[in-house]
Amino acid sequence: MKCFTVYAEEIEGRIDPLYYSTDVFQVIKKSSNPKRIEEVITYIKTGFAAGANLQSNDEGIIQIRPTNISQDNLLIFDKNVYLNKEIVKEKKNEMLKKEEILFNNTNSQELVGKTAYFNLDGNYFCSNHITRIKADENIILPEYLWILLNVYQKRKVFFTLCTNWNNQSGINIELLKKVKIPLPNITKQKEIIKIFKESLDSKKQKENQAKELLESINDYVLKELGIKFPKLKDKMCFAVSSEEVRAGRLDAYYYQPKFEEVEKAVNKGNFKVNEIKTSLIMLNKLENIEEYDYINYVDLASIDKNFGLIKNKNRLEVKETPSRARQKLERGDLLISSLTGSLKSIAIFDGSFDNPICSTGFYVIKNSNKYNNHYLWTLFRSNFLQMILQRESSGAIMSAVNRNSLMNIKIPLPPINIQNKIAEEVKKRMKKAKKLKEEAKKEFNITKQKVEEMILGG
Repeated sequence: MKCFTVYAEEIEGRIDPLYYSTDVFQVIKKSSNPKRIEEVITYIKTGFAAGANLQSNDEGIIQIRPTNISQDNLLIFDKNVYLNKEIVKEKKNEMLKKEEILFNNTNSQELVGKTAYFNLDGNYFCSNHITRIKADENIILPEYLWILLNVYQKRKVFFTLCTNWNNQSGINIELLKKVKIPLPNITKQKEIIKIFKESLDSKKQKENQAKELLESINDYVLKELGIKFPKLKDKMCFAVSSEEVRAGRLDAYYYQPKFEEVEKAVNKGNFKVNEIKTSLIMLNKLENIEEYDYINYVDLASIDKNFGLIKNKNRLEVKETPSRARQKLERGDLLISSLTGSLKSIAIFDGSFDNPICSTGFYVIKNSNKYNNHYLWTLFRSNFLQMILQRESSGAIMSAVNRNSLMNIKIPLPPINIQNKIAEEVKKRMKKAKKLKEEAKKEFNITKQKVEEMILGG
């Protein structure tokens, strides 16, 4: 909307036109019962900042931060900041309470307003980038407010309201309190919550089924190869004789007994193991791309780690091309990351775009009728080979697997018909898992749209 009119009586303390262009506000004006957030809550306050002096390495109380709010606006705890247990006494009154709404008040502009519903047992704090809101349940149900605030975030209401400074954007408490929201009766709120949560539960169920299918692949491959994976544990003390020292490695981690146990288990499998350098064809020629007008560049961010696909690429003019982009791909080539932190960034190029050049951060195994690259994709992602790759990593600043170490790794290569069988079964499971995830996402998006219409109108 480039041109619109705002009357004097409609001015609400803001005179910037972007504020009044948001479609949600037009809906609110037509609502029969709009309320300011401050009219439907019992309290609103932010969490507190916690520097390194208050943090603990891996134990203590979790301080919820914006990174703990998922894309589905649920709380996740895969990357946590822990605070010292001693802080509990000092900050006892700052602990989160059940049924609070956690609003991300400071972030990049497009992420401000992501909101989670807190209903967990145990002790948790939240950072000063989170605003805590307690709904007055006589007027508004907390889960309805959670859903509503995320509708606003999606509709860019908070994007519009943000104030900006130093590459950060935010919404303070006073501004948030003044935001108007549509307020249907409690019965209608319950209906909205029920529809939303049933769809969310269905999405979780399908995603869990997809996850189980993907996780089953490792055990299936080991079974087909006749490899019985041992129970492993790190040992604090062990001895290594001088004749056992190899590959110029003197770091104790490399000689952990668990690695030898894994190698023994692989060697006892149903199929002979072969060094990569004697059994696979590796790309060893860098492409001269000066004659190209452009390339489609593939780096680590391009890889879908779950399904082994190149999910995106960066089209670049040759003059903009990174100096490390010199590996020409062909249909069926297998890309394996050399970097320790991204060892599962493994993908097969399906030939779907032209001028494909990948970063030299990948090793490229050429497609061949002597082996099945889909089988190799599965093999390199298996728990035993991931462990071996981790072992072979070296480097202090950016740890990676060097080419010589990779080439000396031994892998089981069964007859091609066995490889094909394994590859087809794995592809079948992956296809089913991908379908489940896509269905879950599609169905949930339809429900979210329906809920938006129930709240804001069509």
